[in-house]
Amino acid sequence: MTNISRKVFYLLVLSLLIFASGNFGQGDFLGVKKAFGYGGSGGSVGRTTVVPTPIPTAPAVTAPTPAVSTVPAQVLGIETFRFTEKLGFGSRGDEVRELQKVLNERGLYAGKIDGIFGSITLTALRSFQMDNNLKPVGFVGPGTQLALNNYLSSKTETPVAVPALALATPGSPGVALAKPGEQALEQGALKFEKNLKLGSRGDDTTKLQKVLKELGLYAGKIDGIFGRLTFSAVKNFQAANALLSDGVVGPKTKEILNK
Repeated sequence: MTNISRKVFYLLVLSLLIFASGNFGQGDFLGVKKAFGYGGSGGSVGRTTVVPTPIPTAPAVTAPTPAVSTVPAQVLGIETFRFTEKLGFGSRGDEVRELQKVLNERGLYAGKIDGIFGSITLTALRSFQMDNNLKPVGFVGPGTQLALNNYLSSKTETPVAVPALALATPGSPGVALAKPGEQALEQGALKFEKNLKLGSRGDDTTKLQKVLKELGLYAGKIDGIFGRLTFSAVKNFQAANALLSDGVVGPKTKEILNK
């Protein structure tokens, strides 16, 4: 059907509809146009253009940014243990345990690493002191601390600040000075010549009380009076050194004290 014939037919159908219904509205008019394929503009009749429906595209997926850890990095290093406490027969704790470890490494101690300063630890410590040219008094004072800390620093090759006992002067920052008698005891300056017993008085008794106090065996006053506390401390000292525990400072006890 030509375009003219199509228009004529369209008008004919329109006329019949108006005649038959007597009420032909705009909606009916548009329906007839659609039925006959009138899809153009400006009065022309043609096929309706079908516009393809666009295919929806999936939204772009952005890869998540990896989280940055805020945990600080671990700084690796070697921490060197330092001896700072005075230790003697009967002492307990971590420093005694570290002392036993050092003595064990040096082949001087074969007991348990239990943190208890007993007779085996005492004997081993004396051997360590003799190896380091210290008087084997059997307690850890400034001189022995220096030797122990030097040994530990030599293992890690990390310098350890230790007190210079021979050059220390009052008021020097960071220097722990030895109390009167401590350095002398470890360097062997104190010598016992007299026999001492309950009731003795004088300088030798004062020196004895200082030694026993540094060993942790005596808790009384340094008064130069050989009383009950000094007597008990001497007996404990003798027992720790496998001597007759009679509380009298005789030749054998003086020999141990003077070593």
